[in-house]
Amino acid sequence: MTPLLEDLILPGITRDSILELLRDEKEYKVTERSIYIKEVIERHKSGELLEIFGAGTAVIVSSVNNIEYLGVNYPIPVDPNLNFGTISYRIRQKLLAIQEGRAPDRYRWSKRIK
Repeated sequence: MTPLLEDLILPGITRDSILELLRDEKEYKVTERSIYIKEVIERHKSGELLEIFGAGTAVIVSSVNNIEYLGVNYPIPVDPNLNFGTISYRIRQKLLAIQEGRAPDRYRWSKRIK
């Protein structure tokens, strides 16, 4: 799930690229909708919350390893060796490979500059 583009969430190429990559993988259902902290906490408690990450031009992908809400810490799973969740790490590596020309750009996101 990712929040809708309203108020605090800005549109961006990195966000759009991540959503496109995840939709192409077809491993996860990608949903854009309002997300409320109480739902995040409920999913954390039930074990449904796999990971949380943010994205943007400067950071590409950045994992979140903890949320504090009403004075309670909710640790978010990340691989201690990578300091990333498995989904965010994979997506980050795919984006970097396309950006750096190490993987084919079937999306036509890149432009070769001579």
